[in-house]
Amino acid sequence: LTDDSPLPQPFDYFYSLNSYYWRTVTIVCLRLGERLGRTTVFHSFLSTVFYPYILMFLTYLLLPAHLQFIHLKYDKKSLPTADRRLIIMFYSFLLGMLSSHLLIEWIPNQNLPHPFFIPALVGIMILLAGPSVGHDRKLFLLSTIGVATALAISIDILNNQFGLLYLLGLSLTVFVATFNLQCLVDGMKKGDLDMEGGIIKVILILLFSSSLDKVLWGRYEADLTKHYNISTGKLILHTIVF
Repeated sequence: LTDDSPLPQPFDYFYSLNSYYWRTVTIVCLRLGERLGRTTVFHSFLSTVFYPYILMFLTYLLLPAHLQFIHLKYDKKSLPTADRRLIIMFYSFLLGMLSSHLLIEWIPNQNLPHPFFIPALVGIMILLAGPSVGHDRKLFLLSTIGVATALAISIDILNNQFGLLYLLGLSLTVFVATFNLQCLVDGMKKGDLDMEGGIIKVILILLFSSSLDKVLWGRYEADLTKHYNISTGKLILHTIVF
């Protein structure tokens, strides 16, 4: 996080944009899984088939460990990049659905920032503003994460959603984004590029942080009839847009 050494030469801006694109896509899969896990059909099915403690073990320990195991065990020759990304997207969807099912009685706080908003903006700013700052890492971070943060704050002020809770959530999102970007730069510097490994880190961080957000900042509602349950088409559209 504190490394301010110059950016590696040459710096692959397109690779960085591509990395953040796939991170955003995978986060959307996680969010879609979270929303499907709160629907009546999926919640009833999972409640019938699995005990809560078994699901908790699967969601927060076994499945993340297995995903990491697959990534480390199989190289790109035995498991192509496209297949690797599909597996990560599937696991993201599955982890989102299971975690949302386990915490279905906790209604998420709508004043928290959306987890894929900052990564998407950072990816765009890397390509737009990154080349203009040369190899100055401080300016690079400021022109990417700094601009993305300022835009997020401005939009929420205009929507009258900005407050202390949003600021706390945004601080965590910015911290994670800075950590991921620094890891990406460090990987380029060492010649050790691992896009899928970075995506897995992001998903696992979001899995645990979003679960904590629901418990800490969400609203407990034991009456499941008060939880939202919308059609699949609206669900997908709402997930992608919001």
